[in-house]
Amino acid sequence: MNPLDINHIRLAEFLEDQTGVGRRNITQRALEEATKTIRDNERLDLVYIEDLACRRSTLPWYLPLDYALSDTNTRWAPDPHSYGTFGNLTRNGAIALSQAGHLKLFTPMVLIVAKRVR
Repeated sequence: MNPLDINHIRLAEFLEDQTGVGRRNITQRALEEATKTIRDNERLDLVYIEDLACRRSTLPWYLPLDYALSDTNTRWAPDPHSYGTFGNLTRNGAIALSQAGHLKLFTPMVLIVAKRVR
């Protein structure tokens, strides 16, 4: 995600509204920021970090959303505070997540391994 691109900022804000994730500054959403926070912590040593959504796989993480969006029987939450087939995800939220996945602007799966420094 580019913090200088207004379209990326709008997409991030839309995802926050539609999925119920907390609001944060755009620069705090980046994987680089999480890595920097761990590296700046004197009590933690970063061992490994991987964006699991970027692993070589035949099935991308957003594929179930794409299938659900094309299925007329999928029950979507009417608002982010209600529940449907995908929990409290609205149809608009699913569309935004899927598009962000296709554009590689969003990843829901990051593996971070750190060890405590003694």
